[in-house]
Amino acid sequence: MEIELTHTSTRKATVITLGELSLCFSYQTLIGCSYDGLTYRVPNIWGPTSGRHFNQLGLKGAQVMQTKELNKFVEQAIYEMGGRALEREIAKSIL
Repeated sequence: MEIELTHTSTRKATVITLGELSLCFSYQTLIGCSYDGLTYRVPNIWGPTSGRHFNQLGLKGAQVMQTKELNKFVEQAIYEMGGRALEREIAKSIL
């Protein structure tokens, strides 16, 4: 699995990519993610700086969901990715 850390020019908006899953942060707060062709973000409850971060991270047109639902989506994505990795390891051991 490829892991990548990407900062914007100000280093206040960050993307952490773990394989297919991209986690988008404004400062230390998870504000959006992309996985399996789907992109979600939380509502902007903070102001113009977070709005700029949504734009910088490519989240402007993403579907909006509440923080609790976004966290559940990320948890499910990580679970699915772990399951796929386990399936690959089992397939390797059988062959």
